[in-house]
Amino acid sequence: MLDMKKGFFGSTSALQTSDFQASASKTVGPYSPALSSGFYSINLPASTFTSINKVNTNGGLTQIRLRFKLDDNNNSIANTFNLISGNNRTASNQPTLVIVYTTP
Repeated sequence: MLDMKKGFFGSTSALQTSDFQASASKTVGPYSPALSSGFYSINLPASTFTSINKVNTNGGLTQIRLRFKLDDNNNSIANTFNLISGNNRTASNQPTLVIVYTTP
């Protein structure tokens, strides 16, 4: 599931515990993307476009929160998904968000 917020989820752009309970501008999903060439890709539906900050309000910031619809699959094996922070000290480890705009 993806939660989107025009601006930021909490009271500041810094990550806070309260961000995880804050309401979203738009929620979409669930998605089950397949890994392709080392990337997961999701095409956002047009209904999400109004939740993307296209002006300089709140610094032009849009936050996206990734969450899982189910807690696990009940097979008694740990379910993990590792993400590396964008401020990781090793540049080659930093994730890349690629946004591709197309016109109809």
